[in-house]
Amino acid sequence: MPFRPRECCWSSTDHNRWDPARGRITAVMANFSLPDWYVPPVEPPPPRHPEFDIADAAREQQLNDRYLGKWRAYTDLAKWASSMLMQTGVGVVSDPVAVAQSPQVDVISGIFQAATYFVQAAWLNGRGEEGMPSAVTSAAALDQNSVLVAANNPPANATAWNIYAGTSIDSITLQNPVPLSAGQPWSLPTSGLVSGRGPGTGQAPNYYRMLPRYLQRG
Repeated sequence: MPFRPRECCWSSTDHNRWDPARGRITAVMANFSLPDWYVPPVEPPPPRHPEFDIADAAREQQLNDRYLGKWRAYTDLAKWASSMLMQTGVGVVSDPVAVAQSPQVDVISGIFQAATYFVQAAWLNGRGEEGMPSAVTSAAALDQNSVLVAANNPPANATAWNIYAGTSIDSITLQNPVPLSAGQPWSLPTSGLVSGRGPGTGQAPNYYRMLPRYLQRG
């Protein structure tokens, strides 16, 4: 609401300052208070110089030219992925295995030097198909210690599990030559860690289901 001076509340103590030397009033002092509904007007921003608008437009054009090639490449990749999806269909697994939870890692008495162990677990269904491995968990062991690993809360269709371990995240590999039965813990053997394959990325599809290219009615 704009400022209306006549609706302000002036105080009754207004004073004029008389200057005898000049023979006139040099100042007017008044105390007043603004009402609660008063909102100061918002001043519009100062006008921009046309050169600034031209510079901003040139800068935006440079950014567009710089990333236009990448944008077109991503558009082509999206079209290619959509075409491949229509041609091959969506991969489907017959017996999906849930992602494993982070395993429980306990430090126990052993023969190994101090080290930090990084561990993952993955469940297997009755067909031996491995699900997505768990998130990495770690445990620090001192000298003359070892580790004991257990995979908890198996899904209903899980019959076994695999253990992946290493002394760094980049060196995590499969440690069990044969799958461990659900509920069976794993302890680091006296021979130490072995070099095997790395963790998988989940189940491969058992078959592909084609997507219809027409709109279904009814």
